[in-house]
Amino acid sequence: QTEKKVTGLDLLPTDGGEAFRVHATKEIILGAGAIGSPQILMLSGVGDPRALTHIGIEPKLDLPGVGQNLHDHLQIRTAFRLHRPGILTLNQLANSPWGQL
Repeated sequence: QTEKKVTGLDLLPTDGGEAFRVHATKEIILGAGAIGSPQILMLSGVGDPRALTHIGIEPKLDLPGVGQNLHDHLQIRTAFRLHRPGILTLNQLANSPWGQL
């Protein structure tokens, strides 16, 4: 079996300019987040061949796990406002000159 390896990328400028190609000398790291990375891989033909063919994408590499098992990571951030003079928050302490040490 032939080794399949990414050696460069074709880029399309968002301003409508002309497409161009970049080449990598060592490696390419795809970092587009939990949703963007699998989306780019699948749009490039990497993933489950049956699913890709079903949506009109030519499969290039059979990796059925791409785009599967997505979990939403719920985050609830709570914010508090202190109304007591002399009480410092962790943010105030961290941003003080002493917190920078």
